[in-house]
Amino acid sequence: MNTTIKLDSKLLLILVTLVALLVPGVAAAEAQPAATVPGTLTYDSGPVFVNPGYQWTYTVFTGRQPAVSHVEFYLCVPCNEIIATSDTRSECKKSGDRYMLKFETGFGVDNAYVTVWFVLSTPRVAANTVPYGLKSGTEPMVLGTIRGPVCDVPMAVTLRDSSLTPGKGGVVVAWETASEVSTLGYHLYRSRTNDINTATRITPQMIFSEAPGSIMGARYTYTDATAMAGVTYYYWLEDIDIMIGPGDAPYLPNVNALGAGRWNMPRSLKVNPYRGASLPLLGQRFNAFFQDKDGDLAYTYLLVNSQPTLQGGLAVRYEVATGLFSVYDQRLNQWLPGIAPGVRANLECPAGKLNVYLSSAQPGSSGTLKITAMIRFGARFTGQKQIWLMAEDAAGNSSGWVAHGNWTILSLR
Repeated sequence: MNTTIKLDSKLLLILVTLVALLVPGVAAAEAQPAATVPGTLTYDSGPVFVNPGYQWTYTVFTGRQPAVSHVEFYLCVPCNEIIATSDTRSECKKSGDRYMLKFETGFGVDNAYVTVWFVLSTPRVAANTVPYGLKSGTEPMVLGTIRGPVCDVPMAVTLRDSSLTPGKGGVVVAWETASEVSTLGYHLYRSRTNDINTATRITPQMIFSEAPGSIMGARYTYTDATAMAGVTYYYWLEDIDIMIGPGDAPYLPNVNALGAGRWNMPRSLKVNPYRGASLPLLGQRFNAFFQDKDGDLAYTYLLVNSQPTLQGGLAVRYEVATGLFSVYDQRLNQWLPGIAPGVRANLECPAGKLNVYLSSAQPGSSGTLKITAMIRFGARFTGQKQIWLMAEDAAGNSSGWVAHGNWTILSLR
């Protein structure tokens, strides 16, 4: 007898499952685990900060099975130059001849994109030679190199040139920038010692950029009128760049050492002879001494008169740049055209004349200058007089008239 057994489809599924469980060698197809996807690191060139070279931004794809747990950068930049990071728990420490900067916050999640960044106190140019490592659980660290701050070569900052020169009543600080793409302005600092920690700011207000956004740069000068004559000062320039960064101060300064500068007041030192008498029409030699330690002495003056005025006296001027002597002519109210010493000529005014041939100028050490003036007083220029000296420098500083002696011109009657 044939018996036909009809099984319900659901019942058949149950029987097949039981057979797979009870009979050796029979098993249901197993689900394959998700494939392991390694993490990746890419350099983000997007302008998170306006000024390049300061902030360095990267994107990490965490992958899966297991996901990236942290990223390490091996930088040439010392840890104390890293002034801000995207991770408040980031760690920086010495590692061989480099510095290891480690980020952990935000990692450990599969298939996630994490942005990390760090900010340097001094901008640097980029190179594709910065080693990095991605760590995923117990897997070996994935190593590679990526674009980052280059070793030992700071980025060319905006400052191209600078100088500290004696000025009128102070030190002239001058600087030139190469570009001002993101420069907001400048401040100057000064100290009597070469230590920025002792410096104080001398600019009451920021010196704003003359060419904001320009790639051509600009030139600046500032006279430190509070600098005392004869005192050496050290100067620093704070270049303040505009920053647009999350959670950071709005400005990031960059300080440049400018060196030492000072200014000196030109001085009249003495005259020989400083006391005596002479007859008109006879030659009288005077040796006058001047000094400017800055080395920029421009004019020296010798005046024989009862008061420190050009009118009514005999005034001799020596111009350092041209090496010419001149005498002031009261009739013309001007200095006569200059003549070089050694030329057989006289410069004459109503009070007398200067024998240029027998006059001379002799530079000395420490910015001193000796002027020899051979003078012959006029017959009507008699009586008790004083010998006045004055010095001026190229910046326009003047010692003013200083009395250095007394002289009597005897009458011929």
